[in-house]
Amino acid sequence: MPSRAEGSKGDVHLSVERRVKVIFNPNAGVGRFRVDETALRDEFGKAAYRAGVSLDLDIEKTSEMGHCTEIAREAVRSGFDVIAAAGGDGTVMEAVNAIAGTGSLLGIVPIGSGNDTIVSIKGDASRSGCIEDIISGGPSRIDVGEMNGMLFLNVVGLGLDAEINHFVADRRSLVRKIGPALTYTYGALVVLMKFKPHRISVSVDGGDAEEHTVSLCTIGNGTTCGGGYRLTPRALMNDGMLDLSISPYLGKIRSVLNIKKAYSGKHLELEGSIYRTLRTMEVVGLDRELPYHIDGEGGYAERIAIRIIPGGLGTVHAPAGAVLE
Repeated sequence: MPSRAEGSKGDVHLSVERRVKVIFNPNAGVGRFRVDETALRDEFGKAAYRAGVSLDLDIEKTSEMGHCTEIAREAVRSGFDVIAAAGGDGTVMEAVNAIAGTGSLLGIVPIGSGNDTIVSIKGDASRSGCIEDIISGGPSRIDVGEMNGMLFLNVVGLGLDAEINHFVADRRSLVRKIGPALTYTYGALVVLMKFKPHRISVSVDGGDAEEHTVSLCTIGNGTTCGGGYRLTPRALMNDGMLDLSISPYLGKIRSVLNIKKAYSGKHLELEGSIYRTLRTMEVVGLDRELPYHIDGEGGYAERIAIRIIPGGLGTVHAPAGAVLE
């Protein structure tokens, strides 16, 4: 139900300044990121009081995959100023697919296992900082990616990255025990033992197709995925471009040794690595269907078409280098 969180400056009573819809995934979160609805509402109320803002706040829980998109579309129709996704990267992606191209602004309350999307935008996943943005942050425009008709905000991963993501997605209890980064590293070691490199055809910005035998192929609007792995470390969310990182297959032993390099972005130093920016891209799996993840949500496809939509989303979180409207 909607509630009113009011702040004051001296004896001046403030009128409602911002209507906020929070779409809360109650199943998200591990460790310090996990929170219940009562605590979340309290955090918003205290932050609004500190900021001297009178806040019209409505929190609604999701019940299944895809529900966040439905709630967000209704929130857009209802005219909320900010629609905030309280969950992980998958919850954020669902909200983006409803909000992009509208007059509403995206907010993110990071309570997922990885929270890579907000790290890619702001550089950190401070929940209190994000709530402050939602209450009083000014609007910024950031780019949105599209893959086979689905919008994404952070990263699309193909090949080994996606296979590891699928492995981790099936082991949520392990993520809760040891955290996303350690689970991702463990998954990488397990998956590599059975991994077969992918032969792919890549066409960039309408150019000629090139064939590659790869372990990793990552397309990033943001920098970070897998709980901290910087696979596209030079990406910017407001430059009108996507970043492409391709790592060749160098055998199992060298691939294991290079996992640590990928965490810091130093995998780009590997022999045969490719890194470039692009606006459109088409990838075809030449030997089998390609496993993919799009902002952490996995699947398979024979052909993948990707493009950037410059400035396609309004948000209250200003990325580094962004100019406020």
